[in-house]
Amino acid sequence: MEVPFSLQAVQLLKAVGLGVLLGALYSAVSILRLFVRRRGLMAVFLDFLFMAAAGLLVILFLVRHSDGQLRLFLLFGLAAGFLLFYYTAGALLRIVTRRLSSWLTPKIRAWRQKNAARRKKVRQKIKKGAKLSNNLLKDTGHMLYNQLKQGKSSLFGGRKRGKAYEQTAKEKNE
Repeated sequence: MEVPFSLQAVQLLKAVGLGVLLGALYSAVSILRLFVRRRGLMAVFLDFLFMAAAGLLVILFLVRHSDGQLRLFLLFGLAAGFLLFYYTAGALLRIVTRRLSSWLTPKIRAWRQKNAARRKKVRQKIKKGAKLSNNLLKDTGHMLYNQLKQGKSSLFGGRKRGKAYEQTAKEKNE
């Protein structure tokens, strides 16, 4: 089946447009990669996400506009659109994001160093609270109600509760 030249020209322009869109998507992913703290696994995940999205868009485009037939001029159009964005607006975007990143990085480091002592104190309080709570979380499920009431549990070291405790308990009951 022969495709008219005017339809091929329209399809080529649409392929270039999709290539530009894929270039913009790639730039967005690369900007996200700049701000990811751990670049190993997250970078692989972002790359995989981009490849999956790009592959899906290309397949859907080819099925829609060329009836599932592989047309070489459409692939060239996709590549041309991607490269067009990558070397024009993408280059400008990379320059801006690198400058922004180099400007923000020292400020973020200074903020982290400034708050390091505060974070350390919070961690110590959490650890201290965890140690205290472990003393209170002793297993008393095997004890009888009467033993708990008399204060003969391991929670109180096998001693009876003092008079001050009993008085506050009576006040609460009244």
